[in-house]
Amino acid sequence: MSHYVGIDIGGTKIAAGILTHRLEIKMKEVTPFPKGQDVSYIASLIRSMVINALGKLSLSLDDISCIGAAVPGSVDLKSGRIVHAHNLGLHDAPLRRALTDAFKSDRILVLNDANAAGYAELYAGVLMGKRTSICITLGTGVGSALIINGALFNGGLGNGTEAGHMVMDYHGLECTCGIRGCAETLCSATALTGMGRKLAEGESAPRLFDAADHDLKKITAKLIIDRAAAGDNDSFGIFMDYIDALGSYIASLINVLDPESVAVGGGICNAGDFLFRHLSKNVDGKCFFKNHGNIVQAKFLNDAGTVGAAAAAKEKYDGVSAYR
Repeated sequence: MSHYVGIDIGGTKIAAGILTHRLEIKMKEVTPFPKGQDVSYIASLIRSMVINALGKLSLSLDDISCIGAAVPGSVDLKSGRIVHAHNLGLHDAPLRRALTDAFKSDRILVLNDANAAGYAELYAGVLMGKRTSICITLGTGVGSALIINGALFNGGLGNGTEAGHMVMDYHGLECTCGIRGCAETLCSATALTGMGRKLAEGESAPRLFDAADHDLKKITAKLIIDRAAAGDNDSFGIFMDYIDALGSYIASLINVLDPESVAVGGGICNAGDFLFRHLSKNVDGKCFFKNHGNIVQAKFLNDAGTVGAAAAAKEKYDGVSAYR
């Protein structure tokens, strides 16, 4: 049993990867997230994805040591039950039990996706060797993982951390959790997309609207950033408003925790230096500590959940510590 399975369940898609003992992805299957389905259906779908991926490698389930599954929401770590996953429409959902039934194995771990990203960066990414750090993921929502004394911090009561639901504007937009002004409503990739569509619809960003062929659905976070980097003033203004919100969020976390590093991940970070140059400058101007920890691009980006879920399961069931 020399391989591991990492599953990343997101608001738009599910990714299932087959990884080596070095946490290298050898094969990955991706499928749209089946909205409106229960965890039994989801577990059956995931099993089919894993079987397909294994078949392409001439492997079987007998070659799998254990399975990790990451979800965007709060998880009861003992039972593997999803407490709340607003972006998935799942609440009080026994995901681990459903996966155990589907795979006929109890070597399955379910955890929060941002914590999985933290595991990935701590185990084999940019946070290796860091004693105190933060990993933030920007996607449909905003996830956060805190690493304290070289280990993932799961909270005093085991609820983990949901810094994406820090309230930044109590008169702001309603979050998927029902509270107004959470960081997710301002700092997620979804938030950036929404900012662009709102301005384009109101004719305040005509060049962006033209670039999207006058189709609001074609306006995405990636398009906004690409246009901003290319010199489009409309898109650059939207981008900088987003950076202002994200910078405020990260500076607040730094002021509370004084981390050595803050790793920022998610597909939006494919923008690379253009994003991080502006973000770092914004954070510099807002931090109380002038010698604060650096802001770094996460290593795994779109594969963070897959790698991190496998790393966490490996640590739990094979006793291999994520901290080196």
